[in-house]
Amino acid sequence: MPKGSPPSSGFSRRTVLAGALALAACDRTAASAPAPAFVPPLKSAAPFPIGTCIQAAQLDQPDWVNLALTHCSQLTPEWEMKMEYIVQPDGTLLFDRPDRMAAFAKTNHLRLYGTTLVWYAQKKKISSRRPPTRRASARPTTTTSPRW
Repeated sequence: MPKGSPPSSGFSRRTVLAGALALAACDRTAASAPAPAFVPPLKSAAPFPIGTCIQAAQLDQPDWVNLALTHCSQLTPEWEMKMEYIVQPDGTLLFDRPDRMAAFAKTNHLRLYGTTLVWYAQKKKISSRRPPTRRASARPTTTTSPRW
């Protein structure tokens, strides 16, 4: 590179001109192919459960409900089914949203996949009252609740 010349961008002049020519050749009136009239549900194409995550507020969104019921066979609740939401600051338990999601899954014959209900990284007062055990501090524990 001669002294004082601008740094190279990595593209040759030929590449830049060919790219501009290719863009100019594009048909501005071209349209994409029309969407197929029917798309089979994703859950029918897989030999395993197809799922999505869920928050209780999504049950009030008809488009989300339709999409989930059409394509999914399993729901995984987000934070609303974890200790962080269920255990209230005063120690009472609040199951309104988890129960709503569980009822929706049951009514619509969907699997409800409960992830770790008590997570080792949560810093709630209720979990800090007990001295940590080797198992609790070593790794997360998957817990199933008889409630659902």
